[in-house]
Amino acid sequence: MIPKIIVIGSSTGGPGALYNIFSRLPKINIPIIIIQHIPAGFTDSLAKRLNDVSEMTVKVAEQNEIIKPATVYLAPGDYHLTLNSDNRISLDNKSTQYKGVRPSFDVTLKSVAKVYQGRVLSVVLTGMGNDGCEGIDLIRKLGGKCIAQDKESCVVFGMPEAVINDDNADSIASLNKIPEEIVYYLMNWN
Repeated sequence: MIPKIIVIGSSTGGPGALYNIFSRLPKINIPIIIIQHIPAGFTDSLAKRLNDVSEMTVKVAEQNEIIKPATVYLAPGDYHLTLNSDNRISLDNKSTQYKGVRPSFDVTLKSVAKVYQGRVLSVVLTGMGNDGCEGIDLIRKLGGKCIAQDKESCVVFGMPEAVINDDNADSIASLNKIPEEIVYYLMNWN
């Protein structure tokens, strides 16, 4: 049994970290959702930049889109992204910010947990604050896993540090090792 989806969250320093990961990550035959705290006007260029170096299709998520394997969905700036039980993406820019951000890693993780229970691999990257802590805690209680970026390779250690301090990181890895960790969990899920 392998995870059904990967959800990656990042903030300050995230675009560079994502570029590093997706330029080295092999094609993975499950969907990936990225929650990057980013202003609305920069989402398209980030998706294009990641798509140019990835072995998978990277795109900005669209309302009511059904997620597909080997596709990476980037939440649009200023929109919460949730997943419905029929694997359709729902985008919301009317709800208030959660923990001061929209999109929120926590909002997405909680919705993904409802759909996939513990068959979720979460990856928390560089960024300020503690967005993702609640969602990762829920996913791990259901049997999911979490990879946290290490302090030395973060621009800002806030988000990974919060998850590590909550004892919710199954592994802590340098940015350069995260692609290997993702592949490891896909091959050794239990």
